Amino acid sequence: MLIFLIFCIFAYIITGDKGIEERFSNAVGLPGESESGDNGILGFTLEGNKLSYGIIFAFILAITVLIYLKYRI
Repeated sequence: MLIFLIFCIFAYIITGDKGIEERFSNAVGLPGESESGDNGILGFTLEGNKLSYGIIFAFILAITVLIYLKYRI
């Protein structure tokens, strides 16, 4: 897990906090979207209904806890 975390940090350092749209539009010379420059947290922004993201996160977290309790990993 530590090796994977180091790999993820290394990938973030290489790519930066730009999303795929910003990198692609710069690479092909397309004009970028004129936003307020908000790149979110570490390059991730939530688009759409934030409540649905919260519900999905809570559901995944609950399933993870149940699996952990059942199998005692």
